[in-house]
Order: sequence, then structure tokens, then C-alpha cells
Amino acid sequence: MSSTTSVCLLRNAFKHKNFKLPEPHHVTKHKNYSTTCPMKPHFMGVDCKVALITGGSEGMGFSIANHLLKEGARAVAITGLNLCNGKEAVTCLNNAYGRNRAMFINANVNCMVQLEESFKVTREAYDNIDIVVNCAAVCFGTKWEEEIVTNLVGTIRTTLLGFKYIGTEGCGKGGVVVNMSGTGGLLPMAPVPTLSCCYHGIVGLTRSFGDDIHYKASKTRVLCLCPGITSTNFLKKQNPAMTHDLDKELEKYLKDEKRQNPDVAGLAAIHLIKHGPNGSVWVLEGSRLFMTEIPHWDQYSKLEAQYM
Repeated sequence: MSSTTSVCLLRNAFKHKNFKLPEPHHVTKHKNYSTTCPMKPHFMGVDCKVALITGGSEGMGFSIANHLLKEGARAVAITGLNLCNGKEAVTCLNNAYGRNRAMFINANVNCMVQLEESFKVTREAYDNIDIVVNCAAVCFGTKWEEEIVTNLVGTIRTTLLGFKYIGTEGCGKGGVVVNMSGTGGLLPMAPVPTLSCCYHGIVGLTRSFGDDIHYKASKTRVLCLCPGITSTNFLKKQNPAMTHDLDKELEKYLKDEKRQNPDVAGLAAIHLIKHGPNGSVWVLEGSRLFMTEIPHWDQYSKLEAQYM
């Protein structure tokens, strides 16, 4: 594959789409997000940075890898289970941006040994890790235990390893961890309740690790991106819901939803890395990026009883 061909494939795969959707509830547009956003980063740039992306060989993970290199990142390491997809993704990125700018590591987030080995291999290859993005995820309701282990436990493991290999209390210089959740982490998703459970857990994990207690010790920000329905293979697999009836409900739900192009996930991730306050949660819906303002529970509750 020639460099020209690979660039064309990247552009065709991630052609930007604009959808006009209602504003999400309890969400406001981030004041710094616009076409005229200042180039000077609020927190950090991506120039000469090294990133590790779990689940980075396709979909939103690949889009993020592509945009990091386009923005001047020194290198990206992507992990995944499908060796053919991983090699193809790395070939495409290296043809587009230069030799050895991307590497694929065949690793499973469900295996702590393999996952940590991917961090070690990345550090050995590029001397440092500055950015970690958690994109590895599955939607497999009939095997919901595996779904929770991959999506939620895998994100916890990768976040902890991020602190170990990026944080100043470990062997790093500080940086950023971006956890991928979904809009189902802020609202219920009745057809896929266990997936929504994982998404809610990732939002809570990010907000908790995003406290100053952790930042003061590690100089590492933790951020969360919650994309809406996106044109990837994530929900196209057979029987993603827990039962046949819920599969039908999911089909109805997806039929009425407009999908955004996965390319916008890469643009959004770059914005978070540059401008995202520690512990912040962002929504990417209809190709528009919002920073949420999640209220304290006492702002939307009423007293029902008083106990001694």
C-alpha cells in the first residue's frame, strides 16, 4: 500500500458528517470548543508525545491514533486481539505518517499480564508514555460477565497501569488517561442494561480518579469521553443484547438514531487531551462535543422521609 493510497483510505473512512440533534440534557457546550479554538493548549499538547491506545486497530480507537499522529505525536502503540486488523492498521498509519510511528501489540485487556506487557513494550520502544486511551470494549449481553470484565474491569486495569507508567509516583513524567464510555453512562439504555452499567461505572471511575488527591501524587489527568451512536462495528455483532426480545428492542432503538462518523472521536480526543480539566466528562453526540456539568444529587431530589 502506497503512502498516497493509505492517506486516501484514511480520508474516505473518516469523512466528516454533521447532524443536527437536540441538546443533551444537563449538558452545555464547552466554551473553548469551536472552529476558532485557540491553538495554545490549556494543559498539554500532543507534539512529540507517545500514546498507548487499547482497542486501537479499528473504529474510534483507530481514529484517535490517526489524529494523534496527524497532530504531531511522536508515536502510537495500539493493542487488540485481531492480529490481521492490527497489522493492517499499523501499516496504514506508518505509510501515512512515516516508519515506526505506529506499532501493534497483540494483547487482551482481560489478561493483566498481557496488558502490562503492552505498557512495557511501548516504553522500551519509545522510551516514554504520555497518553493512554481506553477504547477496548465489547457488547455481548448474552455473556454479560465477560462484557463487564472487558469494559469496566479492563478500563480500571488500564487506568491503574496508566498511573504506574505515566504518573510521577511511578516511572513517568505525568500525562493524561482518556477513558471511553458512552452516552449510556449518563442515561439508561434499556435494551443493553449491562453495557449501560459499564458505562456508568467508567464515568464514576473517571470522576473519582480525576480528583486532585490523585493528580497531586501523579500529575496525571483522567478524562472521560461519552460518544453517542457511531458508525462502527461495535453494535453490529450478532446478539449484542441479553435476550432475543432485547435484541429486537435494540434494533428499534438504533433504527431511529442518527450515527456520527468515527473520525469525530479522534477530533474530540485531541480536544480533551489539550483542554480537558481533570475529572471532566464529555459527550460527543451528532458530531458535536459538549462538556457535561453533572449536578450534585441534592440539586435534583426532594425529601420523602426523615428517619431518626
